[in-house]
Amino acid sequence: MFAKILLAVDGSAHALHAAKLAGDLARAMNSEKVRVVVAYSNIPSYLGEPNMQAVIDARLLEANEILDAALRVLGKIP
Repeated sequence: MFAKILLAVDGSAHALHAAKLAGDLARAMNSEKVRVVVAYSNIPSYLGEPNMQAVIDARLLEANEILDAALRVLGKIP
């Protein structure tokens, strides 16, 4: 019924709860794939270098932390 699931997370408690539900649903429905997406707002172009790269690096670090937390809560999907 749900062969593919897309989960968007932002690091909030609600997003982690959604990750748990998505994992439960994926296991119950024998889903093929669960994709997890972390998005953030645009970075203003007026920052210029090296500020732009510093903001990108900080956002990527934060996004990876959010993704890791969501994957832990999601659990193993067969």
